[in-house]
Amino acid sequence: MLSRPEVFPTAANWDFIITNRLRGLTAGLYRKYLVSWLLDPSDRCDYHRLAIERMPDYVNAVDREEALDVIYGDVDSSPDAFVALVRRCHLFDADRLNELLDEGYSTLVVDLLDAGRPDYGLDDLAAMRRLSLRLSELPQLGSIENHKGLLSGGMRYICPNGHVNQADVVFCAREDCGLDICGLTAAQRDAVDRFAERIDVLADMLDSGHSDY
Repeated sequence: MLSRPEVFPTAANWDFIITNRLRGLTAGLYRKYLVSWLLDPSDRCDYHRLAIERMPDYVNAVDREEALDVIYGDVDSSPDAFVALVRRCHLFDADRLNELLDEGYSTLVVDLLDAGRPDYGLDDLAAMRRLSLRLSELPQLGSIENHKGLLSGGMRYICPNGHVNQADVVFCAREDCGLDICGLTAAQRDAVDRFAERIDVLADMLDSGHSDY
């Protein structure tokens, strides 16, 4: 039934699937969730709303690794739906975020730094430290260069979107931009800093024998 584009689970289907923790359906159900999310809210029927509402319940009921494999396997169809599901289901996974960073999804990775997971171990801490270091050393997408204007010249900060700023500007002054030289906004930079602080707190907790965070 899930292979048919026009078919969506009913409320009874969702109850049965979740109650019995049926495995192997994550990919099919995730597609239904993404399709439903991408529809304009005014075009969603009850089945679409059910898919958005019940998908997190299913993810929380099945094997975490199966859920991680499927959900992190499609971040392009609807990045907003992906981020929402990761946050709601506590699917933070530093190894997979490092992989997304390899693929160039730096903004998406930063948006998930505040997501959680049920528990943490030393392997998670090592992967988080690696991720934090890489985020602090993102490649420069903008530049500082000598700009020749009609009325004035001199060194200027050219943001990743090509906007020209004074050389000492850190974040692009355009209200619809605000990017630093690596392509992050001030809020995203703050998120990277908070993530580094979170790692320090987690390290202290793991040293004291606690892994819940």
